[in-house]
Amino acid sequence: MDPLSPRQRRCLEAVLAHRRRTGLPPTYRELGRALGIASTNGVRRHLEALERKGYVRMRATARGLELTEEIEGAVGIPVLGRIAAGRPVEALENFEGAVDVGALYGTYPEVFAVRVVGDSMTGAGIRDGDLAIIRAAPRVENGAVAAVAIDGEATVKRFYEECGAVTLVPANPRYAPRVIREEEGREVRVLGRVVGLVRRMGT
Repeated sequence: MDPLSPRQRRCLEAVLAHRRRTGLPPTYRELGRALGIASTNGVRRHLEALERKGYVRMRATARGLELTEEIEGAVGIPVLGRIAAGRPVEALENFEGAVDVGALYGTYPEVFAVRVVGDSMTGAGIRDGDLAIIRAAPRVENGAVAAVAIDGEATVKRFYEECGAVTLVPANPRYAPRVIREEEGREVRVLGRVVGLVRRMGT
């Protein structure tokens, strides 16, 4: 399925929220109220975009909106509002949508994930075993945390390129920067920039 724009994502989240709350799909007017859209034609345009991208199916009835099988089975983890780290807040009744990695970052081939091995980037908040979310790009700016392949072997480091050399800098003082000079004839290929992390916390 194609990635959603922010407004289309908000529309889909409103559909999901109404279904969770009532057990029924919303009508155009109910969805319009949730989105702050007065025109049912405006709501229809959003839904038609979701249908084109494979997220919903529209039927010619008042509550004829259906989620496709892919969304029914993979709508993600519900976001139940904000929570304070210092003091408790009421959050569990404030459904804000669903967490889905594809909805947050995009889909392959624009975005992919790599499993981090080792502790060389702990100072950047990246730990052994994390999934690093990479936005594919052949170049990144100096100082970016990037996935880089050296002779086919991938690594995640801070990337610098200047004066005919690439320097890969770890974020852990136990490890030294790695400098690859052009005359060495190594194949250095930028895979993309790290844009997010997925981590399972210990129990």
